[in-house]
Amino acid sequence: MAKFDPFKCPNCRGARPTPAYMLTFGDMNNLLVGMLIVLLCILKMPVPEGRIKITAMLLNMGIMPRSISVLNAKELAVSKKGTFKILKKQEEMKKVEEKIKQQMQEQLQEKKVTIVGKEKEIVLQWMADSYFDLGKADLKPSFKENLDAIAKIIKDKPYYIRIEGHTDDIPIHTAEFPSNWELSAKRAINILRYFQEVHGISPKRLFAVGYGEHYPKEPNAPGKKGNPKNRRVDIRITTTKEEAESSQRGIFGEGNF
Repeated sequence: MAKFDPFKCPNCRGARPTPAYMLTFGDMNNLLVGMLIVLLCILKMPVPEGRIKITAMLLNMGIMPRSISVLNAKELAVSKKGTFKILKKQEEMKKVEEKIKQQMQEQLQEKKVTIVGKEKEIVLQWMADSYFDLGKADLKPSFKENLDAIAKIIKDKPYYIRIEGHTDDIPIHTAEFPSNWELSAKRAINILRYFQEVHGISPKRLFAVGYGEHYPKEPNAPGKKGNPKNRRVDIRITTTKEEAESSQRGIFGEGNF
């Protein structure tokens, strides 16, 4: 068979061979498109993980001077080897969250507890009716078992624990609890003392507060008839003391996300 010659083909009249530089140019375009796809995927990651990885890549490629950062200074700690401590902390926090969820599978299925993980904290919301008698603050044995499991996971971790008690708007007037303020605070304090006295967690890592009926998760029934979903205790496991000391309402209750 004769060799095809594009210069002798009547349909290819005027055609010329592809210049050699086009191969390099096309290869470069493919690499740029690939890099763009990678960057778009990274940008889909939660903040600050996406920005951390972009910064790390730019630093390693020599595109960004090490004196410049696209990250907030509080979010980023660059080690001598160029690793990012904040990313490591978040990865460790995620592992702790998964361990807690594994231990609480039954409670999660029965909706006795809700677990929400964020960048700097894990929040466990316990339905009070499952773990306290109505109008009481004593810890039920089943609740102590759950607290034991949590304490074993976080006892040796450098985390802080903030316990928040909540009630609904059903009034209480007893010698022990003149109002819902005292009831919610006492429930939080009893959990705090259990962590300290039974598991030896440092009191410097523990915080307790009672909010009474003033931060409902859902509206209460008319006529101060309450709502079981508002009778709850939130245990917040945080990476910093500042987070534990804050009174932000951002996971459950008013002022959500």
